[in-house]
Amino acid sequence: MDSTTLGKIVEGAPDPIIIQTEGKFAWINPAGCRLFGIKTPGEVEGTPLIDRVHPDYRKIVLRRIVRLNTDRKPVESMEYKIFGRNGEEFWVESKGEAIDYNGKSGGLLFMRDITSRKEAEDAAERQLKLLSRSVEQSPVSIVITDIQGKIEYVNPVFETTSGYTMDEIRGKSLKMLKSGFHSMDFYQDLWNTILSGKDWRGEFRNKKKCGEYYWNHAVISPIQNSRGEVTNFVSVMEDITESKKMVEQLLEAKEKAEESNRLKTAFLANISHEIRTPMNGIMGFAEILKDPGLSRKNQLKFYDVIENSGKRMLDTVNDLIDISKIETGQVKVHLSETDIRDQLENLYHFFLPEIRKKGLEMGLKNGVPDNFSIVNTDRAKLNSILTNLIKNAVKFTDRGQIDFGCNKKENCLEFFVTDTGIGVPKNKQAAIFNRFEQADIEDFRAFQGVGLGLSLSKSYVEMLGGNIWLESDEGQGSTFRFTIPLDGIPRAKPGKRKAKAHQNRGIPQLSGKRILIAEDDVFSLEMLVYQLKKTGATLFIARDGREALEEFQKHQVDLVLLDIQMPEMNGYEVLKELKPRENKIPFIAQTAYAMPEDIRSFRQAGFAGYLTKPVSQAKLFGMLEKYLSLPSTSGTKI
Repeated sequence: MDSTTLGKIVEGAPDPIIIQTEGKFAWINPAGCRLFGIKTPGEVEGTPLIDRVHPDYRKIVLRRIVRLNTDRKPVESMEYKIFGRNGEEFWVESKGEAIDYNGKSGGLLFMRDITSRKEAEDAAERQLKLLSRSVEQSPVSIVITDIQGKIEYVNPVFETTSGYTMDEIRGKSLKMLKSGFHSMDFYQDLWNTILSGKDWRGEFRNKKKCGEYYWNHAVISPIQNSRGEVTNFVSVMEDITESKKMVEQLLEAKEKAEESNRLKTAFLANISHEIRTPMNGIMGFAEILKDPGLSRKNQLKFYDVIENSGKRMLDTVNDLIDISKIETGQVKVHLSETDIRDQLENLYHFFLPEIRKKGLEMGLKNGVPDNFSIVNTDRAKLNSILTNLIKNAVKFTDRGQIDFGCNKKENCLEFFVTDTGIGVPKNKQAAIFNRFEQADIEDFRAFQGVGLGLSLSKSYVEMLGGNIWLESDEGQGSTFRFTIPLDGIPRAKPGKRKAKAHQNRGIPQLSGKRILIAEDDVFSLEMLVYQLKKTGATLFIARDGREALEEFQKHQVDLVLLDIQMPEMNGYEVLKELKPRENKIPFIAQTAYAMPEDIRSFRQAGFAGYLTKPVSQAKLFGMLEKYLSLPSTSGTKI
């Protein structure tokens, strides 16, 4: 082939061809001119080739040029980015051969524009990563098998649910999960469906590695190749064990409700009453408070109505949550050393203002010897029992006195709450501890509540290994008694305790202090900001976990109020990120999770304290005083 013909081939080549000497453009064909955005080869001749290479690839391209020019060795194909005339970026695939040109050592570079291919690959890779991440992070189990049902892949949720790891179950059949509950016809129908190319939907009762049974709702889909042949199966399985249990419990509850229609009707009526009545007080008086002509006296009176209505509704919600947790077996007993004297005194001081406000007297009678005053029991449940009994006594007593206390009786402690209230008729006492019953007492107060307090108390007493009973005569008052067993080992006599102050807290003066509030709920945030502005503190606001991290990094803060349930990152994740670096700054959890197990998790996570919603101003200011160690304003009361 003569040189003229060869030149025409090179000139007409669809891909760029470049000759470089000493690392500079020596010649470039028309296709190369188009790629680099130049009109004639003269525009780049004599300019460094490396200037047209993206900075990320200049070092490796420079080594290739040196290899061509100095070592006189060819360079293998590689992919890198280059710049066009206006700075546009292009992906090219390039390889080179060593040549001499015009008496100089150089290299012949063959290039191909692969920008479209790289973009397609990047898009495919992004899609693949997205699909992979979706499968990995899916909240349901995903299993991929071959045509024989041998497992090729399981996601993390499957491992957690079944107890089998990927290494343990790879290459094995899903028959490992069989519980023996389903018939052979059941499985035959499944296989006939998926082998015909159709999806199968249904429920499995499977067996975990530990032998425990669980239920899955599954969708099994065949995967077909381009020829329509089934090559794999994908199973998407949702653990519905708890849902099945819930359905069973609902059926049982329905049967019980049908057996006693009066209880069902009373329950629904009480729930409706206990939600609508306080809501009527809250919404009605909130509307009245908008009246600009309302006197200050009436404003304060209506504020009290709204506050008391809110407390009443919160009591109803708490009771319903507690009883539902008992029904589903979620409540556990957590034993710890509990000082009975402290607990009784705390309750006395807590209820004393309310009882005096009603015009009643209150007495505390502690007959427990010092060496038995500290026992091994569940402090939270004991407190809940006594609280419910005292609240019940306050509710049904208009005149006289309420006494409560504890005595040692043989191998147990016997607690009591006595009132001079309306009493309970003998024929109604057997039903007093039944759930959703209020003994049909002919008194309007019997309908203020859902009838769960005494039922909760009975359940907790039994969990603690004791008994509860009622002594009452109609019109003569009532005495509730319950026992908890001693653990048989008297504790050492406790040392002298410091007297506890029971007084209203003032508004702490926090001028100069800087507080970060992380809260996603608009109304909760607005309430906190309003309350904290009174203190003079500088406030920083974050509306999700990620923003909380950013605000913390930007500002030096003295205390953090951290919501638990937030978007982006929850409170636990934010604390885990910041706590190792900021050990001295108190992090306070603010949350609607208020169960004892929730509170234990806050402490274990490293929170200095916690505020349960609804957050009262007194508790909020008390927490600030505790952790910021500042006195409150003299004479300014909450």
